[in-house]
Amino acid sequence: MPRGYSYVLAGEVVATLLDLPKRQQWRLSDAFVSLANNPHKFGRYTETDAEGHLIQFHFEAGWWIGCWADDAVKGLRITEVVQP
Repeated sequence: MPRGYSYVLAGEVVATLLDLPKRQQWRLSDAFVSLANNPHKFGRYTETDAEGHLIQFHFEAGWWIGCWADDAVKGLRITEVVQP
């Protein structure tokens, strides 16, 4: 990922990802890379978490992906994935 940030998955996101079939795992992983390459992209909606981070929600690969850009470490924190 030369242009963007690295991405970091919350434990719940990892658990969800591991429960999916391989094809869906790859699709979600590609979505994570795409978001990390554009970490400041505005989501379709936002929420503020308990620590005050502005979580951007994006609809990618058939999933809602919640994330925030941690500029201090150049990491995209992926906090939530929800399939509608």
